Order: sequence, then C-alpha cells, then structure tokens
Amino acid sequence: VDAMARTVYDTPKNRAPWGWKVAAYLWTKSIAAGVMMVAALDALTHVRVEQLLGEIAPVIALDFMVLTSFFLIIDLKRPARFYYILLRPNWHSWLVWGTLALMAFSALCLAWLAAFHYGPPDALRALAWPMLIGAGAAAGYSAFLFGQAEGRDFWQSPLLLTQLLAAALVAGTAVLVLTEAIAASWFSTYLRLLRDLLSACVLIHAVLLAGELLVPHAQGDSAKAARMLTRGVWALPFW
Repeated sequence: VDAMARTVYDTPKNRAPWGWKVAAYLWTKSIAAGVMMVAALDALTHVRVEQLLGEIAPVIALDFMVLTSFFLIIDLKRPARFYYILLRPNWHSWLVWGTLALMAFSALCLAWLAAFHYGPPDALRALAWPMLIGAGAAAGYSAFLFGQAEGRDFWQSPLLLTQLLAAALVAGTAVLVLTEAIAASWFSTYLRLLRDLLSACVLIHAVLLAGELLVPHAQGDSAKAARMLTRGVWALPFW
C-alpha cells in the first residue's frame, strides 16, 4: 500500500512560498508605473511635454512591463499555462484583475507613444488622467492581491496601497533622473525639477514606512514581522 501512495496536496517546507521573482516583479512594475505617473502629471501641468516624458518614458515603461510579465509567468506553478488566467479567469482573484490592469496599462503606454508622435498638441493632456488611473492600478493592485492572503497579518495594513503608489513614484522618478542625466547633463533645469520631485517622493515613502514599521501593531505576527525588518535578521539590508 505504501508503494502505491502518492502526495496529492502538500505545503512548502522550510522555504518562503514567494521568493525573489515576486520581489523582482514588484520592482519592475513600480518602475514602469512610476515613469508614466510622472509623465501624466507633467502633461497635466505643462502645455508641452518634453521628449523624456513623451517618448522615452513609455518606452522604459513597456520594457519593464515585459520584464514584469516574464517574472510573473516564471513564478507560476505551471508557467506554460499562464494563458489560463485569461481563458479561465477566476473573477474573485486579484491575480486576474491585476493581469487585466497590467494589460490596460501597457495599451495606454502604446497610446501615449502614438499620441506624442502623431496626435494633436493636447492629445497627451487628454490621456493624462486615464494614464494616472492605469499606472496607479498597475502599481497598486498588489495591495489587494496581498490582502487576499489573509494568513499574512503584516499584509493586511491599510497603508499598503499608499506605500506601493509612493514606491512607484520613487522608482519611476529615480529612473527618469538617471535617464535625463545620461541624455542631457547633471546640471539641466529639467533634471533639477526631477531631483526635487524624487526628494519629495523619498520623504513621503519614508514617512509611510515609519508609520508601518515603528508604530505598535495590534497583531502579534505583524509586530514580529516589523521587529525582523527593523531590528532582526533583515535589519541590515532594510536600513
């Protein structure tokens, strides 16, 4: 009988169920969404959109969306069946809604690129609000996905969505700063504006992290996770 027995269901042992691929996908989609958040904000506040935000930013976003899709697919239990998310969707899962958000955001990036090259002068301004919503959805849907993992108390924080949006602005602005510095110079007027925006975004993100990690937690597991990050085994890489 023992020889015929087989495991049909089991849980991971001695390892985290999500590893570096999920961390990498959060990073790549933060960059993709962040650069387009900045581009959309610029289109709402300026009559003319510079080449950096009209052409280069959507190209950067699309490149990092390709990386995001790659990390998402290889992290699946059976990567070859990734298309089941679209063909057999579970509408109660934020994995499905997140996939649709990423697809819609990618389409908006293509529309932004086309509007910059071929559209009328106010085309990007018209796309700015849809882009802000699409980029915010791409960056922030993971908060609802993590929220469905109810066994993880630390992921139930109401600050998680705001943190992901702030992290996207930090990542996207940082990439734009580096891109502008390479394309122009460290002393261009446009770069100074981006550096000021980056400083503000980093400050906001730091305040959010402090609010998440340094205040008392109602749940014991949340408090333990915060201690591991700030004073425990993960303290050195975190700080």
